[in-house]
Formats: sequence, structure tokens, C-alpha cells
Amino acid sequence: MALNGRAGVALATAAIGSWLAGTLAALLVVWVAPWVAGIASRLGPAEIFMLMVMALGAVSAAIGKSTLRGMTALFVGLALACVGAESVTGVERWTAGWPLLLDGIDMVLVAVGLFVVAEVLHAAMFEGRVRRTLNTVGRVRMSAQDWKRSWRPWLRGTVIGALWCVPIGGIDMPTHVSYA
Repeated sequence: MALNGRAGVALATAAIGSWLAGTLAALLVVWVAPWVAGIASRLGPAEIFMLMVMALGAVSAAIGKSTLRGMTALFVGLALACVGAESVTGVERWTAGWPLLLDGIDMVLVAVGLFVVAEVLHAAMFEGRVRRTLNTVGRVRMSAQDWKRSWRPWLRGTVIGALWCVPIGGIDMPTHVSYA
């Protein structure tokens, strides 16, 4: 939309959709939380394993075109998640005896580091060869056609985010699955 001169409408659609989906999903999750907590307290090892399989299935749905890249990211993420002390028993996992690794690896630092490395590599590879364009924001107000076209994806994203947030254990995977 930004390349077509509709960046303002794209921003408005994203902001309204994010607010709507976040508000409705939060209300739904809070409303069903006691019921889900009752079910979660009765889960055994087999059920937890199946939830992990479901999470891996969600990752495979969001991989995209490159299966190798997606599976590599999945297994690197799983390996990083195993660093630190186990939360229930306190047993050390993959710390190599380093006390600094007992708290695990901060995923915010890893994510920022990956973005910085990607940006540095991009700048090194394409320095001086990237053609920059200036996209104008244009109008910010959505037309009736924009509203008509947007409400279904907003609700679809709300349902996917609310239903998948609890069993998969976070907000990242529902976002990627909804986008895919």
C-alpha cells in the first residue's frame, strides 16, 4: 500500500486492527482464563508433549518458502530456550557451569543482535547500490471500501491470536500464523 501512495491508510488499518484484535483477544483470554487454568492443572506429560507438537506445527505453518531456514530457526530457538535453570525444579540445563547462564538468555538481546547483524550485512552487501524511494503518507482516513475490506482480517486475527495464545504460550506464533 505504501508503494501505491496509500501508506497513511495502511498505518490506519494496522493501528485500528491491532487495537481491535488486542482488546477483543485480551477480553476473551481473561474471560476463559479460569476455565483454561482448571484444564492446565490437570495436564500430564502426554498432554504437554502434544501441546509442544502443536506449537511445532504452528511454526511449520509460519515457516514460509524456505523449510530449511524455518527449521534451522526453530531448532536454534529451542536450543536457546534450554539454556538456564529449569523453572520448576531449578535443575541447571546447558549452562556449562557458568553462573551467568543460570537465568537463561535474554531473548530481547538475541533479537536485537540478530536485527543488527542483518542490517550490517545488508549495508555491507548493498552499499551504494540500493535505490531509496520516498513514500508519501497521503491520506490517513480509511474509505468505506477500506473498512469493508479490513474487518474480516481483523476478526480473523483476533480469533487466531486469542485461541492460540494460551496453548502455544505466547503472542509471537499466533501473529505469524495469522499473517501467513
